[in-house]
Amino acid sequence: MNAFTAWYYGTMARIALFFGQNDVAMANWLKVLTINPKDARMMVTIANAHAAAKRMPAALEWLDRAVKIDPKEASAWYNMGYIHQEAEQHAEALAAFESAISANEKLDQAYYGKAISLVKLGRLDEAVVALKANTKLQPMSPYGWYQLAHTYQKMNDTERVIKTIKKLSAFEPNIALLLQKETGVDAGVKSPFA
Repeated sequence: MNAFTAWYYGTMARIALFFGQNDVAMANWLKVLTINPKDARMMVTIANAHAAAKRMPAALEWLDRAVKIDPKEASAWYNMGYIHQEAEQHAEALAAFESAISANEKLDQAYYGKAISLVKLGRLDEAVVALKANTKLQPMSPYGWYQLAHTYQKMNDTERVIKTIKKLSAFEPNIALLLQKETGVDAGVKSPFA
C-alpha cells in the first residue's frame, strides 16, 4: 500500500508541476517523503524545485540531507556543485563535483562543472584533465570541446586550440567557427554554407 501511495503522490506532483503548480507539487513530494523518509532522490527533486524557484539556501539544505542519507547520490553532489558555482563559491563547488565523480565516475556533467570551477580558481592544467574526461564521456557534445579550446587559449597554447577547433569542426562546424572568432585563432575551418 505504501508503494502505491508514494507512486500516487509522485504522479500528482508531476501533474501539478506540468500545470505550473509548484507549491502543490512540493506538497506532494513532501508526502512521498513521509512514506519514504530516506528517499535521497526525492530530496534531490525537492532541492531542484527550490533551486528553480531561486531558493538556494533551501535547495542546499535538501541536498545536504540527501547526501547524509546516501553519500553515493551523485546527482545531489552535482546539483550542490552547480549551486555553489552559480554563487561563485568555486572551492565548495569543486569539492561537490569531486564527490559527484567519486559517486559516479561516468557523470560527464560533473567533470564539466569541475573544470569550470578549476578555471575560475586558475588551475588550468587540472581543468584540462577534467575537460578531457568530459569529452571522452561525451565526445559528440560541443560544450566540453568549447571550454577546452578556451582553456588552451588561456594557457597560450595555440597549437592545442587549433587541434581542438578542428576536432569540433568535424561534428559542430558552426561552433568551431564561433571558437575561431572568439579565440582569434584561425584553424582553417570554413563555413559549411560558403
